[in-house]
Amino acid sequence: MKPKKIKDIIKTIRLYITITIFILIVIIIGISYKAEIEEEKLKLENELNNVVLEINIIIDNAIRLLNNVEIDDFESVYKFYDNIEYIYFVKDDGNISIYPQINIPTNFNPKEKKWYIEALENGTAITYSYSDVEKTIPVITISKHVNNGILGIDLKSNVIFDILLKYKKIDINNIYLVKENGEIIYSYDNNNYGKYSMENMGFLYIRKKVNKDIYLLYKYDIKHINNKYIKKGISVLIILSILYILLYNFTRKYIDKNFIIPIEKVENAMQNFNYNAKDKTIYLNNKCNIYEINSIVESFNVLTSTIIASSFNFKLATDEIKKMYNSLESINNMFINIISLITKIDEKDLSLEEYYKILLKNLIDTIPEAETGSISILENNNWIYVTAIGHDINKLKKIKIEVDSKFFKNYNGIKITTYKELFNINKNILDEYTYNLLKEGTKSFHKAMSYVNYSEKFSLLISIETNKDDFSENSINVFKAFNSISKIFFEKKLELDKIQDIYFKFAEKLASVAEGYDDITGKHIYRVGEISSFLAKKIGYGEKEVEKIKKFAPLHDIGKIYVPNKILNKEGKLTSEEWEEMKKHTIYAKKLLDNDNYFELALNIALYHHENFDGSGYPFGLKGDQIPIEAAIVKIVDIYDALRSKRSYKEEFTHELALKIITSGDDRVKPEHFNPKILEVFEKYNDEIRKIWDKINGGEIDGYKSS
Repeated sequence: MKPKKIKDIIKTIRLYITITIFILIVIIIGISYKAEIEEEKLKLENELNNVVLEINIIIDNAIRLLNNVEIDDFESVYKFYDNIEYIYFVKDDGNISIYPQINIPTNFNPKEKKWYIEALENGTAITYSYSDVEKTIPVITISKHVNNGILGIDLKSNVIFDILLKYKKIDINNIYLVKENGEIIYSYDNNNYGKYSMENMGFLYIRKKVNKDIYLLYKYDIKHINNKYIKKGISVLIILSILYILLYNFTRKYIDKNFIIPIEKVENAMQNFNYNAKDKTIYLNNKCNIYEINSIVESFNVLTSTIIASSFNFKLATDEIKKMYNSLESINNMFINIISLITKIDEKDLSLEEYYKILLKNLIDTIPEAETGSISILENNNWIYVTAIGHDINKLKKIKIEVDSKFFKNYNGIKITTYKELFNINKNILDEYTYNLLKEGTKSFHKAMSYVNYSEKFSLLISIETNKDDFSENSINVFKAFNSISKIFFEKKLELDKIQDIYFKFAEKLASVAEGYDDITGKHIYRVGEISSFLAKKIGYGEKEVEKIKKFAPLHDIGKIYVPNKILNKEGKLTSEEWEEMKKHTIYAKKLLDNDNYFELALNIALYHHENFDGSGYPFGLKGDQIPIEAAIVKIVDIYDALRSKRSYKEEFTHELALKIITSGDDRVKPEHFNPKILEVFEKYNDEIRKIWDKINGGEIDGYKSS
């Protein structure tokens, strides 16, 4: 982005300040407007409350008067109560008595009037009528049903008007007395009597309850209020804007005079400097009348002389700093890689190949000369490549290299050799065919730095190669550090594998003992392991998971070791108590396999392989996806093998019959017992499963040969 001049920056700041002040003014006016509206509304509410109170007193007094008046004493009541226009009584036969007396038209029928009808229906009624024959003067009428007729009072037409005149905030044109049903019984405008709608746009209605059936309704003109305060707000905005313009012009002149103009003078002075190559000085030849600016110019002249003198030394120092930075960055990356490798040593699920892939990549990334590399293992005189970078690992892994392990004893530690020297050594220990294959898979290089961690059974070989002249002393030390880490992991992995292998073989022996009562040949657990791993692979499990299932599926009935022999050996049908004990073999597996993450999958298989997909299994009655998938795989394989095997209580079934029972069901086995996805895969690959079973039963698969 192109730098802006100070004058343009000040203009932008002024613009932002102007916009901000304008927004603040609008917000303040808006807040003030809202506060004034609320205040005015509150005052209006107070006045309306007082009006309601006064009207309520008048109506209550009129109702009490009706409750106590004597029909033959209208004159004294009229004189006592100032607000009465007329007081009258209508008998049931329609005859009317009224005070003060007036001429009543011959066609006047009081029984047709609202005040009569509503009082007759409700006991007491408050409505409106007219005090003159021409119906020009509406009045509020309060009527009550008494014995033999209706007693009524017309309030004076000005009684409400006189109350409203006392309050300044109330507009008498906008106030109404209405009944619950919306009927207007008082309005300043005589034309508004009757029903009234509150849906007129632009008005806010304030409603106050006078008594049980009467409400005071005030029409609050929002547009009028808005216009009033908008005009007021515009006036305030104009005044504030004028004040701001005056202040703006004053500050602009002040800033220009005392800030912008001096800065521009300094800028012009610096642009007009001269450089004298002879004495290596830079100086400003412009001066201004501001003391501070002149001081800056003088200081600049002094400082630039020093800067020029030291600039050459600075350039040299910069080059050294760059070298140091690159070195520190390299060391930092090395430490990060080493820490990462150390933290991965305790990851039990990390295979030897996975770990050494990470190690080799970090090694090549850290050592600047390294371009290619490989890691291999010598096990029982077989030289096996684990991983490689830059070489053809697929070709190298296919090569079967047999070497006497003692040969590598002489190469224990770190050695640096050339390509030619290394392959001369290989030529002496390999046959010509293997030698040529090794050469094809290996990319040529100038020098190799290799490390051998020798032992009689297992030896680890690490090599990195370069086409540069040699490896630096620092690179050799880094290589040693990585080799130390690789040795720790290698030895720990071997020790852990030994322990796990011993424990697994012990568990496998226990499983064989547990199955021995039903399985005369001893091949049941191996068939279950092989077929379960086959199904797992077809379902989509990865190589590591397939290998785990193959290894741990044989332990599915290991809990039977805790079931009493008399139950396991019983030839007849088990009693209900014996069957309940037999079912506990799933839970007994926890005694051998629990509290060890290594056997977590084995425990899942042993604990849940008798659970049914429809929830009818044991020991917990799990259903659907609650059942671990590995247990669901072993379940179907276990049942298939049991159907095909000869037992003391049954003959062996053919593959076709066993498949039919699993897919169609019989009196004990139902298709609903199996995970539908696994059942589909089992049925799809049933012929391959038959072949695996037949091969193991005939002793044709490695590791399953009959003795």
